[in-house]
Amino acid sequence: MATVDRVADILITLLTTERVSIAELSNLTGYPSSSLYRIISRLVLRGLVIRRPGGVYSLGTIFLRYNEPEDINKFRELAKPFVDELSKETGESVNVVIYQGTKAINIILIHVIHKTRMITYNLTELPLHCTANGKILLANLDPGQLNSVMEATKLYNFTKNTITKRDKLMEDLSKIKNTGIAIDHEEYELGIISIGSPIRSFQGNVIASSAILCPPQRLTDARKKKLVTMVKKCTADISRALGYKNNIHVNSMR
Repeated sequence: MATVDRVADILITLLTTERVSIAELSNLTGYPSSSLYRIISRLVLRGLVIRRPGGVYSLGTIFLRYNEPEDINKFRELAKPFVDELSKETGESVNVVIYQGTKAINIILIHVIHKTRMITYNLTELPLHCTANGKILLANLDPGQLNSVMEATKLYNFTKNTITKRDKLMEDLSKIKNTGIAIDHEEYELGIISIGSPIRSFQGNVIASSAILCPPQRLTDARKKKLVTMVKKCTADISRALGYKNNIHVNSMR
């Protein structure tokens, strides 16, 4: 029972202190650092605790619901370094969205204009049916939930490329679920092609998506394959940081 008590004390402390080092946790709980390190290491392996840069620890995302502002902020903080690096490596805009109701909610947008990068965190809504991130989220809903969302969603025509036929969209979603990649071919905004990939929670559920946004004139077939690989690696890294352990393939499209 002593070990159970220590685990409970560790989790309660992390819940109230945001993030701590082993030494700080020892001071807060009164337990020796060597004992805490052994327990924390096991909790990290199980996804209950996350080890962050600098040797500090915080609660794992299994405790987060991503539907309250503080939870969104924690997820944003975790994902930002990965998508920031992706934007730097590609020289393109990158965003991250989560699913709420019948909308995709943009929680990070790194906007690149003439090599100037601007990061915004406004919770802006995006349609599900005609954005790469939105289609990633749709494709990974369970069949019953997907059917309910489709019944409640009007497939508005944003550009000449927008898919407005349900059968055609469902066919597209099936391919997206199989490949793990969605591409918006100027379906939401002319002049922007987005390439999206899913972000998975500790349990393997798709809880978010990230995409590269690129003008078509910079997207040759060779570069498209490269960007696919890069965005899949980015979302795989975020998923692993969230505790997802399954193998995630980051090679280009199947």
